[in-house]
Amino acid sequence: MRHNLREIAKERGVIESSRIDPQRIKDNIILRGRDTSKGVSDDINSLLNAAKVSKWRKDTISAIELIFSLPSTTKIKYEDYFNDSVKWAEKFFAVPLVSAVVHLDEDAPHCHVILIPIVDGWLRGSDTMGNKKDFSSMHKDYYESVGKCFGIAQHVPQKRLSAAIRREAINLALAKLEANSGLHSDILQTLVEPHFNNPLALLQSLGFRLDQIFKLFEHGDFFFG
Repeated sequence: MRHNLREIAKERGVIESSRIDPQRIKDNIILRGRDTSKGVSDDINSLLNAAKVSKWRKDTISAIELIFSLPSTTKIKYEDYFNDSVKWAEKFFAVPLVSAVVHLDEDAPHCHVILIPIVDGWLRGSDTMGNKKDFSSMHKDYYESVGKCFGIAQHVPQKRLSAAIRREAINLALAKLEANSGLHSDILQTLVEPHFNNPLALLQSLGFRLDQIFKLFEHGDFFFG
């Protein structure tokens, strides 16, 4: 919370490695919670006391942080986007949300959200976080509730692709570029080869639709219309 509320002096542009512009700290927005780390800490302690949580195992998940971020070049109305994202988090996780702070003093606008995973009077961090299957449902729910309303692309589950599929994807990209760019094939090969391990972004940038890519990655075939 000291970081989120800009209470750490060395992060406020004092040292060269800091990415925070001290002149823009005043532009940050507190959407939920107190404006000091002590205030947030007091609220958390009140929640824990009310739930009669006095101690827990060393591996207990006692808090969860979510970060919603937009690229620095975004045209999205970030305040609306972050407000809707915070409302989604409150509804989806259904646990106390003690802080939500929008940072506009770094390169990319982003929002830190802090959840305390108290469920039925117990700290249930693992249940709140969920497993891999739950993550997939979470991404889908977020896209339907928030993402698509702001024109954000749907999350694509990361799958371990075989070398054969990745090579076919690269060849597909090469064919598209050779037909449209006018560059020599040797140059194109040099440009696309660094994308071999993860060709998804390259295919999207070349205009292939997400549903086409899903079919490609899920079934291992390349029937593009």
